[in-house]
Amino acid sequence: MPGAPARGFRFALLTLVCLLYLTFTEEARPDPGSDRITVAFWNVYNLFDTVDDPLKQDEEFTPTGKFHWTEERLSTRIEALASILTELDADIVGLAEVENMTVLKRLGQAAGYRYAYLIEREDARGIDVGILSRKELSNVRNSGPGRGYIVGSYRGTDFAFTHWKSKLGSRTQARRLSNAAHAKTLKPPYILLGDFNEEPSEPARQSLGSIGLMDLIERTACASFLEKSKWICIDGAYMKPGKCRMNAQARIVRLPAMMVGKKPDPAYSDHFPVLAETNTCDQGND
Repeated sequence: MPGAPARGFRFALLTLVCLLYLTFTEEARPDPGSDRITVAFWNVYNLFDTVDDPLKQDEEFTPTGKFHWTEERLSTRIEALASILTELDADIVGLAEVENMTVLKRLGQAAGYRYAYLIEREDARGIDVGILSRKELSNVRNSGPGRGYIVGSYRGTDFAFTHWKSKLGSRTQARRLSNAAHAKTLKPPYILLGDFNEEPSEPARQSLGSIGLMDLIERTACASFLEKSKWICIDGAYMKPGKCRMNAQARIVRLPAMMVGKKPDPAYSDHFPVLAETNTCDQGND
């Protein structure tokens, strides 16, 4: 038929245009659950102010105490920690062994973080877990035994940070098991980062897997703390997505600036930080 090839060509061209339009509009459509965010955790090792608090065992960290902790030394320490936080470039950071909101805010200002969160617990030494964030978090709370779990919410996802009891002292295993048991009360979807003071193969951390938490760090690549010349994996990251489609990964970060030879530089910390990346989940995806 005359004109049939032309009509066929126009039909094919129109079909192609429609397919391209659908492809571009589908790609341009915002996915509320695809917001990527970076999260870090770091035990910053005795970040105290210089003031003696009579309710805390912080006398060593005063100008006349064991460490001669002066304003100059504190400022130098904050500057050093801020340089590492700047290099990590995380949106949300959990920090262990922070004495109070005053030093947390100073560190946050030095590292360029707008928001700071800390809820003091009854730790004998006065060390707590705080959060610095570029995002404004909602429903920030701290619950659980010991230093607890400090949790903040952003875009339908909870970000939890914890610092379990060390192996120094008595009944430490029971206390870490109690810390682990409290994770059952956290509501998914959430990411959990912390200093767990035991390795993934030990009982309390093993129990996290039994309640559905997924370990985000490959054990063969996990070395966050040097104990008697042996690298061990006591800092970590987990996720519990619930009904949300979460895609997360994490690793231990060992920056050259944090090393003195083959050991961590105490000017920064005796731990290496954990860095994770994940998507967030809108309430509609929970």
